[in-house]
Amino acid sequence: MSSKGVVCAAVLALFMLLLCSVSTSIGTRTLDSDDTMLTSGRSGPDLIVDYLSASWTSADAGESKSVSTRIKNVGDASSGSFRWGLYLSTDTTITTSDTLLDDWSQSSISAGSTRSSTKTITIPTTITGGYYYVGMIVDINTQVSESDENNNDDYDSGRVTIDEQPDLTGRSCSAPTTGVVGDYLDSSISISIENDPGGNYIASSGTFYWGMYLSTDSTITTSDTQVGNDQYKSSINGGSYSSDSLSTSNRIPSSLNPGTYYW
Repeated sequence: MSSKGVVCAAVLALFMLLLCSVSTSIGTRTLDSDDTMLTSGRSGPDLIVDYLSASWTSADAGESKSVSTRIKNVGDASSGSFRWGLYLSTDTTITTSDTLLDDWSQSSISAGSTRSSTKTITIPTTITGGYYYVGMIVDINTQVSESDENNNDDYDSGRVTIDEQPDLTGRSCSAPTTGVVGDYLDSSISISIENDPGGNYIASSGTFYWGMYLSTDSTITTSDTQVGNDQYKSSINGGSYSSDSLSTSNRIPSSLNPGTYYW
């Protein structure tokens, strides 16, 4: 073999050696500690509010309404049991300090699964009228150790109007100042009834009955002596008042002792 052939063979052999060396190096490379950190992540359950809908836009204090919900576990482990709740909030930051509507127990949800339900809630009778958001929080007692503890709440984007309970009071009363036991009233009685005129979000009263009484003191109760019968009254809107009267066709009860009385 010529010297030129020997040199070419040597170069070829060296090239093959380098190629094998590189191939072996690539095939046997291991991840260092930095690579391991980049490909790993915190595991565990992760509960979120997957769906929340209050289809109503207004409600009165004491009224019952329905809310549709869905909870999802977006983590990679079962959650275990936990409690969740529905709230009314004046803003979109839903916390356990908001007005609780109700709360429920939920059994474990496996990774990637959901739980749907429609709940009936009752608006608290003591609530202050105004605009509110319906909100939801899962794991309200932090029973579940989650991969993300900051995504447990959500709210329905549509605000609802909540009206306080009606508050009926006597606004004015004009009644005869004298009378005779057993006789008809000397004049008709005119009254005015108001439904909390100072409130901004007050529910309508609905229909009701009212009556006139004679009392020996200024504390008027149904135990006092009634003049005439119960009188039907149609509903009074919140913040409004309405007038009515008791006619002279009604008598002062003959069983009443003569004396001085309050209407």
